[in-house]
Amino acid sequence: MAKDMHNKVWDEATLTKLEVFKELVFEWLNIVLKAMEKFENNKEISIYDLCCGCGYDLEKNEGSPLKIIRTLVARKKFNKNLKINIYFNDKDENKIDRLKKIIENNNFDKILLNKNIFINYSSCDISKYKINKKAYFNLIFLDQYGIEYSQKIDEFMSRGTDILMFISSANIKRFKNMDSFKKYLGSKISTVSFEGMTNYETHKAVAMYFKKMYPKYHIGHFSLVKDNKNTNGLIFFSEHRKGQEKFLEAAWRVDPENGEGNKNLHKDFYKQKDSLFFDEKFPTSKMENYKQDLLEFLKDYKSNTEIKNFSLDMGFLTKHTNKILKDLEANKEIERIGGKEKAFYLNEKEEKIKIRLKR
Repeated sequence: MAKDMHNKVWDEATLTKLEVFKELVFEWLNIVLKAMEKFENNKEISIYDLCCGCGYDLEKNEGSPLKIIRTLVARKKFNKNLKINIYFNDKDENKIDRLKKIIENNNFDKILLNKNIFINYSSCDISKYKINKKAYFNLIFLDQYGIEYSQKIDEFMSRGTDILMFISSANIKRFKNMDSFKKYLGSKISTVSFEGMTNYETHKAVAMYFKKMYPKYHIGHFSLVKDNKNTNGLIFFSEHRKGQEKFLEAAWRVDPENGEGNKNLHKDFYKQKDSLFFDEKFPTSKMENYKQDLLEFLKDYKSNTEIKNFSLDMGFLTKHTNKILKDLEANKEIERIGGKEKAFYLNEKEEKIKIRLKR
């Protein structure tokens, strides 16, 4: 039986998960609302929280539905012709009733209605849930307790849809050979080796397995290590590079050191703030490893768009890659075709330059 997370005080990992989700909603709205300005018709977007719960934990920490609402309430300007639908679903009808009372008692429903934002409630098993196909842009939060709803990714996904899924990597590591897990994750999950992996590597391995399951989607991941050392995590799916980039911006805002977890997952001695050897300027091992991967990638000519995509797939933002490239050019370690010196055009959609390591 799954434990009910709303009948206890949430731990630090859960609170971090909610913080990542809040930042993602903020970033997602920024890019989607700007994109909607070009639309003449179909001015409708949707946000789904399909395991929304009752709104609070036992200490009144706010859950994902209230994170969504507060982000929308705080935003001052919306296009008057834009309709926003929020869908709150939980298979426990009592939780939906409690959430509805919280929202009504705080007048959130009336405040949002004045902004042309509509709240929809349902109590449905996710296996039977259907997405409203009218909206072009959709953000779906699948905060599931188990793994059975991971198969809904393909069904829910469409051109303008982004999905954030919470999953227990610790359970996958432990039970990957069981038929009940293979039923939902495929038989090849048993071939994934977790032997000797750190907490970070465990969830990353699960995320990369999902990448193989859904190769046409762009992936992001964020590890959540609980107090008992079990590793859970978030996996983000998008058909658009921009969606992947916005997830990473949210992740790096929550974890400024590595953009990937609620703990120092690489055990960088110089980056632990309670250590006598803490050095804010000392590079993380993740950054050092990425630099080596980037050098390997640049052994042949790569365009600015290829480099950006590589950066995102490796979990880094363009600002991180720009700094490495500038250092390489200053040390005369790379050569380029096109473009101005010190400019790498990583935020351009079109191909502007090609660079490689000097031979």
